[in-house]
Amino acid sequence: MKKNLKQSKEEKEKTMSEATEKKRQPRTCFHIPDEVFQVLFKEARSKRITVTDYILDMLKREAETLSNKSK
Repeated sequence: MKKNLKQSKEEKEKTMSEATEKKRQPRTCFHIPDEVFQVLFKEARSKRITVTDYILDMLKREAETLSNKSK
C-alpha cells in the first residue's frame, strides 16, 4: 500500500514538473485608456475577433513593416 502511495506521489510530481516545463508565451500587460479601447473594441467586433487578437495582429503587421525597413 505504501509503495502505491509513493508511486502515486511520484507520478503527480512528474505531471506537475511536466506542466511547469511547458512554458506559456510571455505576456506584456499595459493600460489602454477607455477611449482608445472603445475604438479598438468596435473595430475588433466588426471583424468578429477579440480586442487582444486585433491588437496583436496590428503589432505583428507593424513589426513586419519595421523589419522590412531595416533590411
